[in-house]
Amino acid sequence: MLSQSEIRASITNKLVEVLKNGKHIPWRKPWRGIEGPRLPTNFVTGRAYSVWNVMALWLAAQERGYSLDRWATYQQPDIRFF
Repeated sequence: MLSQSEIRASITNKLVEVLKNGKHIPWRKPWRGIEGPRLPTNFVTGRAYSVWNVMALWLAAQERGYSLDRWATYQQPDIRFF
């Protein structure tokens, strides 16, 4: 299992790589309108993630082409889609 400092270093390195490659920055607030990226949210609880989890989930979504901002874990079996 990775330590907290190793996890943070990994996220930071991915973020630096994305920025160096000129990729879209998902957390940049547009000057006009209220549209923009939302914080990644737990699908089951509706609770927004915080700090390092936000960056990790934004990077994962961008890397994999996900368009939804809802996330769940394998330990949350009570997922109802509709």
